[in-house]
Amino acid sequence: MKLRLTLTSKLEKMAHRFACVRWLFIGYYRLLTHLELRRVYSNQTGRVLCIGGGALPETACSIHYWTNNPVDVVDIDPKAIEQMEQYFSRYDVGGIQSILAEGSLIDIRHYKIIHVAKQVIPKEQVVDHIESQLKSDQVLIVRRCLIEKIHLSMRRVLKPC
Repeated sequence: MKLRLTLTSKLEKMAHRFACVRWLFIGYYRLLTHLELRRVYSNQTGRVLCIGGGALPETACSIHYWTNNPVDVVDIDPKAIEQMEQYFSRYDVGGIQSILAEGSLIDIRHYKIIHVAKQVIPKEQVVDHIESQLKSDQVLIVRRCLIEKIHLSMRRVLKPC
């Protein structure tokens, strides 16, 4: 698990320097995010929260791309937030803002969709915190693994596994 997190983090940092790596990430995350959203999104308007944006916040960019809703991206790493803001500035990304915060402390009241990244640590604590606040009109998407097999529970919690 730690090796995978380190590898993903290093690849995201490389994507800032190499356009070909960035375009691979964009394609991968747009497809993956589309698969997640098509099960739960029905043209709702409202803010979206992405927990665990990383240095290359392509999931947040993809959610904004597919929904055209404003997106807040939370990350606990100040370096990741700095790189995220550089990315937004360099590529003129609008409609998305970064927030330096811990995912398990976020107030989700004002969000329609909450997306938790695969690399979020401690994931179970973050998901438990969100589920304890989740209302019937909100959707929680929890990214679990690379291979997509999506199911939707009664609480509208999407957990790819």
